[in-house]
Amino acid sequence: MRPLSLRSAALVGATLAAACSTTPAISNTNNIIRATDVELVCLEVVGSTVTPHPTTRCSLSDTDNGPGANANFHLHAVVPQFDRGELAVIDLATTSGVALVDNSPAIPGYSFVPVGEFPVAITSDISEGGGYVYVAGGRSDRVLRIDAAALRADPRRAGFAARRVEIPIGGLARDLALVRSGDRHLLVATLPESRAVSIVDVTDPAAPGAPRVLTLRGGGPVGDAGADADAGAQSLPHPVGLAIDEEGARVYVTDDAIDRVHVIDVATLAELDALPVGERTRVAAVTGIARSRRYKCDQAADPDHCTRSRYLYLTTADEGAVIVWDLTRGARVRPNVLPQPNARGSRVEPSVATDRVALLVPATALVAINTSAYDPMARDIPVSSPSDTATCSAGYTPTAAGNFSGVFVGAVLRNGQFTVIDVDDYNVDAWEAQCQDGAGSTPSGTYRFVRHAPHAQTQLNLAPAVASAPQTTAILSGSTRGQTLEGAAAPVFACGPSRTRDMTPACTDTNSFGVVLPRRQIGSTSAGPVYGPTDPFTSRNEAWTFAFESVIPGLDQTGGALVADSSGALVLEAPGGLFCTRGALAVDAIARDLLRIVSDPTPLVADRELCAQTFGSGSAPLNRDLVVNRAYEDRLQLRVAPEVGDVATVLRCYPQAIQFQVRAGQQWIAQGSRSGFLHSVRVGAGRECEIDPVKQAEVVAFAERCLLDRGTPSPQVPTMLRRVCPAGRACTGTVNAAGVAQRDDAPVFANPYLCTQIFPALLQRETPRGTEVVASPVDRDTQISFSLINAYDAFRTDTGPLPVAIQHLRGLDRIYIVDAAQNGLMEFRLNPFERGRIFN
Repeated sequence: MRPLSLRSAALVGATLAAACSTTPAISNTNNIIRATDVELVCLEVVGSTVTPHPTTRCSLSDTDNGPGANANFHLHAVVPQFDRGELAVIDLATTSGVALVDNSPAIPGYSFVPVGEFPVAITSDISEGGGYVYVAGGRSDRVLRIDAAALRADPRRAGFAARRVEIPIGGLARDLALVRSGDRHLLVATLPESRAVSIVDVTDPAAPGAPRVLTLRGGGPVGDAGADADAGAQSLPHPVGLAIDEEGARVYVTDDAIDRVHVIDVATLAELDALPVGERTRVAAVTGIARSRRYKCDQAADPDHCTRSRYLYLTTADEGAVIVWDLTRGARVRPNVLPQPNARGSRVEPSVATDRVALLVPATALVAINTSAYDPMARDIPVSSPSDTATCSAGYTPTAAGNFSGVFVGAVLRNGQFTVIDVDDYNVDAWEAQCQDGAGSTPSGTYRFVRHAPHAQTQLNLAPAVASAPQTTAILSGSTRGQTLEGAAAPVFACGPSRTRDMTPACTDTNSFGVVLPRRQIGSTSAGPVYGPTDPFTSRNEAWTFAFESVIPGLDQTGGALVADSSGALVLEAPGGLFCTRGALAVDAIARDLLRIVSDPTPLVADRELCAQTFGSGSAPLNRDLVVNRAYEDRLQLRVAPEVGDVATVLRCYPQAIQFQVRAGQQWIAQGSRSGFLHSVRVGAGRECEIDPVKQAEVVAFAERCLLDRGTPSPQVPTMLRRVCPAGRACTGTVNAAGVAQRDDAPVFANPYLCTQIFPALLQRETPRGTEVVASPVDRDTQISFSLINAYDAFRTDTGPLPVAIQHLRGLDRIYIVDAAQNGLMEFRLNPFERGRIFN
């Protein structure tokens, strides 16, 4: 070795001194990088001998043995890594030491099993004493089969290559699944670019069959179907995901190009009639059979909850929403479980839900969870039997609330969280006791056990309430502010204690500060009954805002052009306006919206003075509100006010595109921070906006229930119901000659969870004639806001920044989630639920 020069030594010394003077930065090293999928396999490891077994033989501990297992039977997770082209193998039963399997210990760092470029999916076919894992690569028209016993072998050793076999599948695979049909074992792969599904018989390991490439049918009108699509032809398929129904002997194939799910019969390997789910889909999962309930199940009114069904869960390609298809009845479960109830521009159905709850963010992966307590052949269980009022059930013993026991769907969300969607919760009695109606042991109401909604975070055993008194802003118009009447200085809720002089506190026992919560007894305690909404699973803890003549969500500062139609009427044209979809209305005197012109006039020089006098300026606008005469999905027909003159004046002052708002005329817009703006407007004949009678009937039914709950005199109820505003809107009440807000005069705003009544602001002022009380007009954008607590809150837990796949292990009641960003593989226990280990 050549000695260092003095200069070099000095530089090295200075460098070392500088390094020692600072704290070194330590970064975590991730051994699993860009994981794409996960498969669980059981391996018996005795020295250097590795033998595969079914997962039911395995345990998750060095000492705690599963049925028929021993300490050498360990559950393993196999995780493909997209960038490395390797399989990471993890010994999940190792409770001491390192769980990651180092396949080549002689090489520094962790070495894994090489499989080729960009592995995207993995599945396995393992029976007693042998079996294989299959890996699909993103750049190969072959699936790599690896002897499962080789997962713990050193790839550099002689003989390893012989344990790898490439199986042609006829195209590039996106997803893989293994189907067992009698004595046959079939490998199924989706081939998106080939518009097909490949099926390979792998029953004989020594001689896999030739791929049977089944080209799938197209469907629906051609949209962006590609250049090779003929005019008038059906759109071309693009299969992506797989779900296997072993009990039904069906393979379900999602398609992100057409609005249906392909169905393949396992026995004949032929495509059956597709499921018309109405959405393009990506991810799918098939649940176990939900047990039918014989007691208090209204088949006609609620068939989804009364049939012994199994369900296909799907994520939509556009929004990641979760939709449900009843495989037993052959129908889509309505309404959707949506990522957002009414997101701007999204194609959603803003229905008033009766027993579903929206997911707050899109789902990226799904898995069916049939816990160890699930028995698809178990007898039907009567619920809330009169002879069994103590436990509300017969035939099983509920475990503690908070455990997951039954049939569920696990959903991995785009925000890095995990939630569980209820299908058939065996512990529902512990979560929501609904045995009695307060008059003895007679059960009350329809028992809905299939929720199709995220599981509750906590037990629903507290009375829903309002967190604080409603806060009101911008109460009085103009600058006149006199002494206000006690409790009536602002639009108020009639049911609050002592809000108005002639009001009786009929419902103070079930509400706070004027917000009435529809009552249903959901349990009983020594302290008395617990009251809740009609269905506690419909709403969440959230903030609500009622704003007077507020802008309709999504119709703020939108652009459009003013023109005259063939009849000479003034029309605003906005092809992307989606006025009906977003809830604009012009149906009667109560529900007639306003178009507010935001832009200043842009006339020719000769018309500037006229336009300035007519419409004012940005700081002092005039005559900018135009009544909507008729509303369509892409245009609004407007009524010109006498102050403006005629249509020609408007067109002269606004010859170019304008910016505008659509506001609710003389109504309050109700919005929940999580519920959104749930309106009942639909696109009718001629694309004109109209009220959906079915949805509005639901609104009126909620209002009627609220009125009856409050003890409103029967003769007054029909009159008040006729004045109920369309869903998402609230009308204001009136005052009598004495200036008193009439409690039984204001229409009810109601949704599944709350109901309110709003009155005019009352102003008390001194005049030469003495003190007088008058109803004061309400300023535009006046807001009433409040928050609900003790409501439904969806169960959720954090996973990792980028969760991409999920697997459930029945018997041990564990789920495993793969995070492509940093957490690698995560383990969660279901019963009781708790977060477990992270492997990386």
